[in-house]
Amino acid sequence: MPPIHFTTYSSRVSAISLGSEQLSSGYFSEAGCIVRKVQKELNPDINIEGVIDLAVSFDASWLTKGHSSMYAVAFIIEVITGLVLDFHVVSTFCHACSFAKTKYGSGIEFEEWYLKHKPHCNINFSGSSNAMEVEAAKVLWSRSLDSGFRYSTLISDGDSKSYDHINNLKLYNVEKQECINHVAKRMGTALRKLAKDGKKLGVVLGGKGQGKLTQTTINKLTIYYGKAIRENLDNLDAMRDAVYANFLHALSTESVPHHNR
Repeated sequence: MPPIHFTTYSSRVSAISLGSEQLSSGYFSEAGCIVRKVQKELNPDINIEGVIDLAVSFDASWLTKGHSSMYAVAFIIEVITGLVLDFHVVSTFCHACSFAKTKYGSGIEFEEWYLKHKPHCNINFSGSSNAMEVEAAKVLWSRSLDSGFRYSTLISDGDSKSYDHINNLKLYNVEKQECINHVAKRMGTALRKLAKDGKKLGVVLGGKGQGKLTQTTINKLTIYYGKAIRENLDNLDAMRDAVYANFLHALSTESVPHHNR
């Protein structure tokens, strides 16, 4: 069975795209209403008809791994409800343009075709794939006020590129807070690096057996490190003691107990 003609395929894709846009528009409108309702319950004095400050997480995903992806999509997720409030697709490629160049070449015919196609072209970015996340952040924060929200607190994974760019826009003040999960993961990353670097120097920290910095031990230290942070958010001294207690507990044995500092 021969494949359908490209024109037919394009019309079907356009219809699906239009339907998806209409569906997502309804979803985001409903999500915004839910977020406003929740914010009102948390703070009865808030004016839900005005612009509301929100804590959000922001992240991007690329179509392919590496540094050559032609597409990326980024999302804004409200922290309390977990609802997606907005998204943006960054693209350096347009299939219709590629097909038209093959069909018309790069002469007058293509230019005439492109003038009609330009408002619908999928290419909206000309930078590198590494810069796509920053570009998406710029777009999403720039239009946040149109939805009646200020994304004033960004729960970050530690990468400050997007955050720095957002603040350089000077739209409104944005505070960055570190995600505890990512902070805890850094402990695991550091311990694995310590074991690997030690092996190169002839200092055996990792491996198997009692007293070794095994993967199981690293995972436990990582989990309890995050637990110590979460349970002592309002008390820095208690947080430090809890983190140190995890270290002592890991060292403790029946013959050499470490239950006190």
